[in-house]
Amino acid sequence: MEQTIGGRIKQVRKEAGLTQQKFADRIGCKQNTVAQYETDRNPPIDPIIKSICREFNISEAWLRNGEEPKNADEARRKALARAVGRARARGDPYIAILQKAVLDLSDE
Repeated sequence: MEQTIGGRIKQVRKEAGLTQQKFADRIGCKQNTVAQYETDRNPPIDPIIKSICREFNISEAWLRNGEEPKNADEARRKALARAVGRARARGDPYIAILQKAVLDLSDE
């Protein structure tokens, strides 16, 4: 069975080692609201989704739909690498330099 957004929210909270109350405090809502999200009784609103992603460095695509990668930094690197690859395919001479820089990005 595919994991729901509520399941992914619970996963993020558990991986962070937080109670529902501590998690709620970090994302700006109430504990009972987090419980409703985790059980899929109510879907989170956009500002809450953005807060979760920002607070826990989670990719919005992963949180909403389960699309990999989960880590927001990794998702941004992959998107940038795809964009550079498309530009290089168009023949831009400076893109090779940029592409090397993108590929050399570290996890720092």
